[in-house]
Amino acid sequence: MEQTVDFDSPSSGRVGAYRQNAFYIRMSSFYDLDPAIDQPPSVAVAFHAHEYVHFLHNASTTAGLAYLSTNLILLRILAGGTDEEGYFGGLNKLREMDQMSFQDVSAVMLAQLGTSVPTPPLPHGAFEWRCGAPAVTVSDGIPTVTAQFWQDQIGSIAETKSASISVGLSFITEGVAYEVEREMRWLSGTPEVELDNQVNFFPYLAFRVLVRSWSGRDLNAREFILIGVAALASSFAGDGLMAICNALKSSDRPVSQVLDAVRANFHHEAATVMAILREQQENLVPGDVTWNAMREYIALAEAGVAMRERLWAPELVFLEGSPTPEDFRGRVGAMLDCLVLQEKPAKELALYWIGPGKAAVSDIAIQHLGSLQSALHFSQLHLRSDGGAYATEDLSHSAIACPFSGGCQSEKDDGEPRECKTAPWKRFTPSQPNQSLCWYAAGVKTLKKKPNSLST
Repeated sequence: MEQTVDFDSPSSGRVGAYRQNAFYIRMSSFYDLDPAIDQPPSVAVAFHAHEYVHFLHNASTTAGLAYLSTNLILLRILAGGTDEEGYFGGLNKLREMDQMSFQDVSAVMLAQLGTSVPTPPLPHGAFEWRCGAPAVTVSDGIPTVTAQFWQDQIGSIAETKSASISVGLSFITEGVAYEVEREMRWLSGTPEVELDNQVNFFPYLAFRVLVRSWSGRDLNAREFILIGVAALASSFAGDGLMAICNALKSSDRPVSQVLDAVRANFHHEAATVMAILREQQENLVPGDVTWNAMREYIALAEAGVAMRERLWAPELVFLEGSPTPEDFRGRVGAMLDCLVLQEKPAKELALYWIGPGKAAVSDIAIQHLGSLQSALHFSQLHLRSDGGAYATEDLSHSAIACPFSGGCQSEKDDGEPRECKTAPWKRFTPSQPNQSLCWYAAGVKTLKKKPNSLST
């Protein structure tokens, strides 16, 4: 099989991950903020903050919301090629017009997301890294910014390797989230010389090397964070980062002044992206599952945009002192609501929301959100890294677990079906119209055979 697009944004210690557009964080049981025994590790809050920063970028920045909007458009297109079970039959099942739309939308999604690690991955070793000037290509109005890295091995045998990445939301959000996590670990007592031990260069350390090279400036952690956040004010974040670095390189003004000027140039993009996002609720049946879930998503996005109008870089709030789990919850309580999937011992999973408590305020709202989160997860499985698409039947070549498996009451009530761990889309069977649906089955049902619109 061709490589799929990686929608997960993991922490530097691989102890957690955020799923782009699905608005949930999954955390390892080793870094549970509420362990049954003893206290959480001192760095646990930093790892949770890392993943929450990814969520903030997705739900409140122009780049993140543009990517969400494009994914929702893709969801509508895929619905035109599904069968009565909600399974996508492949591009040949789409009308010719929809096939062209799919190619356009997938190209935009791939450019918006970019890549965060090279393919194939580079070997480990002691290397000095360098980054070249950005290379820009524009195809059908879609900009792609590529960064080329070189590594010179340290030792008796000289060896040079190179790798390139497409700079977009994925690379930048990883760089910013790592800078936040890194500073928090330092504030919690980790010696500075140990902060980057066992941390992969791509994508976490590469962000610093790239920004220093492109901007020509020696910067501190907070400046790296601000530069990355400012870049996410552009729909195509790689293009935004390049513009910021060029402005920094051509000026001796303080970083804050340069960022204020560049962000002003991006301001109009936020309104455009929000208008596109709101359009995704049109032509849906008012009051049905998808319409209600879209309303919740749009409300989160509107709250996110309003938050950044008040405080354009809330990421810095996590760097105030050394926050405890209670401090962390208090700080996100002034930001946005996000679902946490907290792994527990014995393969259990606890599901809970953090934030101000304005989203997911009822069981029915949580169910609506869960169905859309599942539909987005399911749609993402079909997107190939070359811009093509898999048919649903192709997904069975590898086991894919439901993101909610281990914490789903339906799974427990039904005797923990194998499909929950291997192919959760098979949990929906149209031959049983009155069956009680789990979130994932409800999400698959929204794609059931209704061209260019989502059904329930």
